[in-house]
Amino acid sequence: MQYRKVEDGFFICLARDDKIIESLTQIVKEQQIGSGTIVGIGAVKDARLGFYHLNRKSYDEKRFPEEMELVNLSGNVSWLDDKPVIHCHVTLGNTRFEAIAGHLFEAEIAVTGEFFLSVKPTRVVRKRVEAMGLNLIHLE
Repeated sequence: MQYRKVEDGFFICLARDDKIIESLTQIVKEQQIGSGTIVGIGAVKDARLGFYHLNRKSYDEKRFPEEMELVNLSGNVSWLDDKPVIHCHVTLGNTRFEAIAGHLFEAEIAVTGEFFLSVKPTRVVRKRVEAMGLNLIHLE
């Protein structure tokens, strides 16, 4: 993992076998980033994606072990109980040029991962919303 501070955030390059969510979380902790947005592209393997069912208040989770293009990653940074939360959704492309998309639980880099983390100084927090069964961003 390599990253470089720039005027409004960080350029981040992840290498083969780096874990996306784990790596981004580490950077947010190290740099004490209050909030921000994340975008990225690259190639991944062993992706775990989710689809949330409000009526059950739970995710379906599916693992995709094959290598796929990371066509798009978009997400945000917030905090829950003094721990950073990296919330991302992805679109992945398989060898048949089909798109697979969902909430990203985790994925490993297959070739490279190129990300930009736009940083905001204000800490944004999440709070539990029982009606949704999720920890959602709470703006006071």
